[in-house]
Amino acid sequence: MNRIILGVVVIIVVLLAGGVVFLGTYQQPPATSKLEVQVPNDRLTLQ
Repeated sequence: MNRIILGVVVIIVVLLAGGVVFLGTYQQPPATSKLEVQVPNDRLTLQ
C-alpha cells in the first residue's frame, strides 16, 4: 500500500515540476492584431 501511495506522489511531483519548467520556458507569441473593446455609453453615465 505504501508503494502505491509513494508512486502516486512521485507522479504528481514529476507532473508539477514539468508544468513549472514548461511555464517558465514557454515563449508565448505576441498578439498579431489590436484588440478593441467597446463599452456601452450607458455604463459610463453618472447617475
